Amino acid sequence: MFTALVAALTFAWPAHAQSPAVAPAATIHLVPIGAVGAELRDRLAAYLEKRFTLPVKKHPQISLTKQMIDYTRRQVPAQEIFDVLEPKRAQLLRDGRGIVIGLTAYDMYIKGLDWEFAFAAREEPSLAAVSTFRMDEANQGRRGDEALLLARLEKMTAKLIGALALGLPDSSDPASGMYGRIRNLEDLDRISATF
Repeated sequence: MFTALVAALTFAWPAHAQSPAVAPAATIHLVPIGAVGAELRDRLAAYLEKRFTLPVKKHPQISLTKQMIDYTRRQVPAQEIFDVLEPKRAQLLRDGRGIVIGLTAYDMYIKGLDWEFAFAAREEPSLAAVSTFRMDEANQGRRGDEALLLARLEKMTAKLIGALALGLPDSSDPASGMYGRIRNLEDLDRISATF
């Protein structure tokens, strides 16, 4: 059963502390779902490798099929991304260590929640999905900002790694990198890039 990014536990690393390292054998697998800019994916991979000192593998794009899209909402359910990633997880995580993260530029939501959209979702123990659609200023009727988009993507992806690879609980502190109630861009921009 997957866990949405909604928890109310309080947790924050001291400001002076370093984020704990992921076990060396753990690998982050980035899998584009539909068209995702290669430069954005590559810059995210470089950031994650440097921040967590772990290997990040970039995989070929998986097509976003018509069957995956909820045309009533004009969004893709996170569960559809998980269904596509599940066979990949079995193949990539033979030793049971690591995380498979699906990256999509398509708007995403989580079935069963009354949210209008979701920036990200996770399915324990090792699957996650991140949508850049609402992070992108160009999709909000404003001028696109690649640096801002990347910063938002880095924070959201790091939060998923914190939860899935490091076992960190969500925080109730709106400034924490593990804040659990990220519902809009203001929330996302407010959180720290660190834990």
